Amino acid sequence: MADVIMSGVGWTPPFAHKKILAELPGDYVDGLGLDEALLGSCRYDDKYYSLPIGMDLRFVVYNKEMFAAKGITEAPTTLDELAEISNELTGDGVVGIDLLTKNIRQAWIHLLYAFGGTLFSEDGLTPTLQEEPGAQATQWILDLMDTGAIDYDLQAAEGQPTPFMQGTAAMQLVSTADWITWEDMTPELAEKDAAGMFLLPGGNDNDPVMFQGGTMISVGQQSKNQDAAAALVKHLMTPEMLAAGNAATGKVPPTPDIPDTPEITKNYLTDFALQHLDKAGAAEGGSPAWMEIRGNLQPLIEACLTGQSDVQTMLDDMKALCDDAISRI
Repeated sequence: MADVIMSGVGWTPPFAHKKILAELPGDYVDGLGLDEALLGSCRYDDKYYSLPIGMDLRFVVYNKEMFAAKGITEAPTTLDELAEISNELTGDGVVGIDLLTKNIRQAWIHLLYAFGGTLFSEDGLTPTLQEEPGAQATQWILDLMDTGAIDYDLQAAEGQPTPFMQGTAAMQLVSTADWITWEDMTPELAEKDAAGMFLLPGGNDNDPVMFQGGTMISVGQQSKNQDAAAALVKHLMTPEMLAAGNAATGKVPPTPDIPDTPEITKNYLTDFALQHLDKAGAAEGGSPAWMEIRGNLQPLIEACLTGQSDVQTMLDDMKALCDDAISRI
């Protein structure tokens, strides 16, 4: 079995439940000083089993010239304002916001959290994604699709410039991982202050929220070298190694307390994300059944967005999917 395991955000509860991951010392994890917004994805049954070693964080970027042309001087602070601005910016071959290019399932989850929702109860054994925030998140997308401010068909192929990069979307729900593509394909966007940035605003008077994906690191439960594996994990989580990891992969360190490097200093998506780690509370997972659920959620969302089902049917199907998977744990 592997000594050290790297996995995605959301995988910790399933892997810990299956005894693939070893428990990490709570005093060590607490001593790292990581924000609670990131630590939620590290726990299962109130114990730590993983640590975020390189994050993929998501927020909104906008075209400053398009904002200025419409007389928009401030970023929206609520989802109602974001919808209004998206509609205002739509027209002449431009959509207001590209919400769906990166990952439709994750965009929906991001909005779910923005409306104050969650995927599961705290113990991960009861689905909550079908509750009112889930309906509101879905309807928010559908309303903007009706006005043309979101275009379901406007999606970029992997490795190709996004609509925002091509100037056909005024805003985009962007990933920090896009920085390398910006530098390679549209270097003008990688200049300082070239693009505006803001967190996805909250709905229902909730705070703005950033979506977290990325890579988690753990010690293998079946490792015959657990002490050495734990020592390696601790080494990789030192500030110097986190900075080196960012330089090599472009992923965001889980803390701003790292040495300055040219890669971080000049990466404005990473810089923005590091300033708002406390808002990175939207994430996949939260249930030991997540791995059985995740791949089956997107078809349900897509069916609703393309008119093959309605919102309530989608939510009912989501709950049934989750209940079935959880019943088999």
